[in-house]
Amino acid sequence: KADSFLGSSIYFVKYKTITSITGNKSTELVFLSQDGDSLFYHINTNPIDLKNLDNLEIPFTIQKSLVDEVKKCLVNKRLYIITPNRYDSLDNLITSRKFVPIIIKDVVPGNSIYPIKLIFNDNGQLYYLYMTVGNQIQATRNFEKLFSITNPHDKYPHISKNHWDKISNNSIVVGMTSEECQLSLGSPSVVTNITDTDIPTKTWEYEDGTILHFENGILIKTNKNNRWNLNF
Repeated sequence: KADSFLGSSIYFVKYKTITSITGNKSTELVFLSQDGDSLFYHINTNPIDLKNLDNLEIPFTIQKSLVDEVKKCLVNKRLYIITPNRYDSLDNLITSRKFVPIIIKDVVPGNSIYPIKLIFNDNGQLYYLYMTVGNQIQATRNFEKLFSITNPHDKYPHISKNHWDKISNNSIVVGMTSEECQLSLGSPSVVTNITDTDIPTKTWEYEDGTILHFENGILIKTNKNNRWNLNF
């Protein structure tokens, strides 16, 4: 009845050697629940080999010391969020501002895939993100994928404040460079070079149907927001 322990803490007590159904030596980990119930998890590895592992992940659990360590490092820190995705208080995944300063308010356990849940304040509203930690294959959303310690705009001093504001809000305007459009919308799924013109021309297509037309690296036309925009 593992579901009955959802959201609660369990504590490692000991391990012991057992014999698997194939006759090989395996390991049984013993835990205690908060109510004193014993919980067991079998690993098809003998205790000697187990001791030589750098780490051991127990499915459906999150290591509390990991959460505590991240909390110690990040709570009340001012960072710049670099992803446009976040969750609101109703657990809805939304697209919002990026490259803007936020304050980490709390760090709590996440889930078995993303063990860290970061709660942060942006412009007076609370949102949250899930984060991975480490260098395992499944660690796809580490800190550097979500945040920057310094202002990202500092890396692009040639981009005007007006265009940077557009980028931060995931929007574009005719007259932007291809670099600015990529910072705002991300990389396109299809890039087409148009060769039958005197001016270097490219078309970018995105999976949501957005199409951008560039001449000499400058956006001249777009259908974003379901309308063709030709105005500067």
